[in-house]
Amino acid sequence: MMQLHGAAIRRHLPALNADLVELPEELSDAAVASLRQSGLYEFVERDYYAHTAATTPNDPYFGQQWHLIKIQAPQAWSVTTGASTVAIAVIDTGVDTMHGDLAGKLLPGWNFVNNSNTVTDANGHGTAVAGTIAAAADNSLGVAGVTWGGMVMPLVVVDSNEYASYSDIAAAIQYAADRNVRVINISAGGSSASTVLQNAVDYAWNKGAVVFAAAMNNSASAPYYPAACNHAVAVSATDDSDRLASFSNFGNWITLAAPGTAILSTAVGGGDQFWYGTSFSTPIAAGVAALALSVNPSLTAAALVDILKQNSDDLGATGYDSSFGWGRVNAYKAVSAAQRSLTPVTVAVTPNSATLSPGQSLLLSATVTGNSGPVTWSLGSSPGTISNTGLYTAPAAVHTEMTVTATATVAGVSATATITLSRSSQVRRPTPLPRPPGHLH
Repeated sequence: MMQLHGAAIRRHLPALNADLVELPEELSDAAVASLRQSGLYEFVERDYYAHTAATTPNDPYFGQQWHLIKIQAPQAWSVTTGASTVAIAVIDTGVDTMHGDLAGKLLPGWNFVNNSNTVTDANGHGTAVAGTIAAAADNSLGVAGVTWGGMVMPLVVVDSNEYASYSDIAAAIQYAADRNVRVINISAGGSSASTVLQNAVDYAWNKGAVVFAAAMNNSASAPYYPAACNHAVAVSATDDSDRLASFSNFGNWITLAAPGTAILSTAVGGGDQFWYGTSFSTPIAAGVAALALSVNPSLTAAALVDILKQNSDDLGATGYDSSFGWGRVNAYKAVSAAQRSLTPVTVAVTPNSATLSPGQSLLLSATVTGNSGPVTWSLGSSPGTISNTGLYTAPAAVHTEMTVTATATVAGVSATATITLSRSSQVRRPTPLPRPPGHLH
């Protein structure tokens, strides 16, 4: 049959009950139909091709953007390159509106320094931040941003002396949040705590927006604001060896880390150049957040931040630490988690009821769908102990029968098991026999 069609068998796969056959392309359709109709084969199909789970844009300088490889952006792009409905506010120096990688990526913005709609960037910092987030990609020009399809809203707060007032930053945060912007990037900071900044960050948070702010570049642990504000995501910088960048601030107020050295991005005048600082680790983290929202725009602010934390690459000490926070952002992990979150999270505990004697133990199991996050076990004020693996141990003594509720929680969703504790056994004295009447002792 193979010879009849001019086919050659190139590989035997006996364990798969298959052979790989090669024949001229112009004869292939007729050969497939004939072989299927012969009744001699269980299946006849083309040897199709799969593609690596990564998308490589044709931008000429993409190969020099090491940070995109480090955060697994190409793998994330195989799922989403970003949605135009997800805007990122860049609160900075403005933007080069004529730059080829940015011109088609801009939403109307505002200049809070001179109270106008002119957002032209005379400094270059804002242009580089905007390009790091959302430079157009696969357009045979310059560089690629973290989120290709995302749109940038430039909001100018930095004056010609490179200073930004807290009041302007706060007003810009409110401006973005009022226009349903979900991701806000601030690559600037000050050393003084501020109620107006905290109020602005809370205002955005309550509207579903997350503020990403630079940890700043003093190689110190003192907090900077708005990064250290409650609900803000403070981003430190890493180098290409996954070490904390020498200039990066650190401390127990850091939330996440992202690459921040030799970041190739857009420059005023249409070109590209390398940039250093937490000013550029922050927009990388913000871009990853925008990718996650592109997959699941229904994520709340808290759910979005949890996804970034739980799906980062842990660096330094295991778990949270003051240099990298919860870890370096990973775009592919975050996007995959956002996809999974589209399925409602359910939790079930087995067994859901049991009876134990004092001192006995019971291993509880949580079955989770729709989320791969860690399971947290709790007892509240109930007696006994429960481990982080779900092993409940009853107290050594129980004076009265009681009920204990063990709770498993994942991503804010909980399920419980009811454990009845039986009373400790007690030694009872025998009841004395009645004394004979008139008997004296």
